[in-house]
Amino acid sequence: MPETVGMRVRALREQRDWLQRELAEEAQVPVSTISALECGRLDGARMAVDIIGRLAQTLGVSLDELVGAPVSQKVPKKRRYPKPARQRV
Repeated sequence: MPETVGMRVRALREQRDWLQRELAEEAQVPVSTISALECGRLDGARMAVDIIGRLAQTLGVSLDELVGAPVSQKVPKKRRYPKPARQRV
């Protein structure tokens, strides 16, 4: 996937053959926000979480995928502690 949030948004939008206006309408954000994000004038890391969340949901990806957070392939196992020894009375 591309390097910046704006590049990811553009790539995902273009995969769907959407115009910026169409994405903006679906995600309920201003077209100027989409444009600024894709052109690099707006840093996705500094955007409000609700806007990034709406874009991710509209584009059908997780928030982690959109912002480029590393996704762990392994789910850590639940740590089990030994049962305490029973005391005899």
